[in-house]
Amino acid sequence: MSPTKLAMVAAPVIVMAGACLALTGMEHWLASFARTPDARLMLDRIGIALPYAVAGGAGVVFLFAARGAISIPLAGWGSSPARWW
Repeated sequence: MSPTKLAMVAAPVIVMAGACLALTGMEHWLASFARTPDARLMLDRIGIALPYAVAGGAGVVFLFAARGAISIPLAGWGSSPARWW
């Protein structure tokens, strides 16, 4: 496998995993902005889901950025979490 193809597979995996790991645990910080228990619960749940939403968004952005590349199937393979297992 050429270095370009390897980069097309590895880049989305690294970006998405990095985004997910970097934003993990931010629910406590986000919930600190709330004043009522209901708002705290809502912001806490948003903070739990946010790393995964950002990682999914990064995968979609990577696919749009790789549009037109010759090895676009490899970019799709790298940004699809279902294929990582």
